[in-house]
Amino acid sequence: MYVNIYNLILCLKFILEQYSHLKTEFGKNSLLYDEARPSYPSLVIDDIIKISGIPENGLVLDAGCGPGRAAILFGERGYRVVGVDISAEMVELARQKSSELPKVSYVVGEFEQADLPEDQFDLIVAGSSLHWIEPDQGYKKIADLLNDSGTLSAFWNFENYGIDGLAVTVSSLYREHCPAFPPDLGSPKRYIQKLDACGLFEPLQINTYFWNWELTKEKYIKLARSWAWVSSLPETGYRTFMNKLETLLKDQPEHLSIPFKTVMLTTAKSQSSV
Repeated sequence: MYVNIYNLILCLKFILEQYSHLKTEFGKNSLLYDEARPSYPSLVIDDIIKISGIPENGLVLDAGCGPGRAAILFGERGYRVVGVDISAEMVELARQKSSELPKVSYVVGEFEQADLPEDQFDLIVAGSSLHWIEPDQGYKKIADLLNDSGTLSAFWNFENYGIDGLAVTVSSLYREHCPAFPPDLGSPKRYIQKLDACGLFEPLQINTYFWNWELTKEKYIKLARSWAWVSSLPETGYRTFMNKLETLLKDQPEHLSIPFKTVMLTTAKSQSSV
């Protein structure tokens, strides 16, 4: 029995170490991440603004802001925005890109520990980052930071593996060579369950947006390199995967049209917690 418990503890420790490693992986490749990843469709941002009812000049927190992609999209619409990210490299890149947006500022730090004003934010957004926020501590912090009418919106861009084509074939390579590739990638189910279970938010609204991203083979390779489950591979595994991907792409046209979907979860702060 004691051996089993000890083995369980070792297993949990390994999972936590892997999670922590992936969480900080993007900062090492901030320029690649910014260049390779697609932005979010304008309709997504427009719908968040409409659903949240955020007032003009409202205050937005971009949790896990990365290179400032979502922060800039809201800043360009005139909102005051604070972006927070664990990676100093990402935040520096975001600051450079936001230099002409005086209402946008940034904080370096882990979201759960960041010094941010409570009850002040009209909207908290998490663009491709909610999965990095620790649910027990992080979800409570989100609720504490939102004002009484505040809204949380989390959204992700995913290659649409539900449509036959190149993306499906590449996903098979990920599953074969990348142990950290999420088996349920593209499904919001686990986030819905965690947000519902914490009891701090109203029932979620789910919106899905389908679109195609036009890009070159070279950029598609950079996109693959930017995923944490690829960039965190050991050197031998990384090279094997990249060689197979480049071989696969040889027979593809120079310009690709890759099906994507953006999944958005939106919820209000629970009135019972106000």
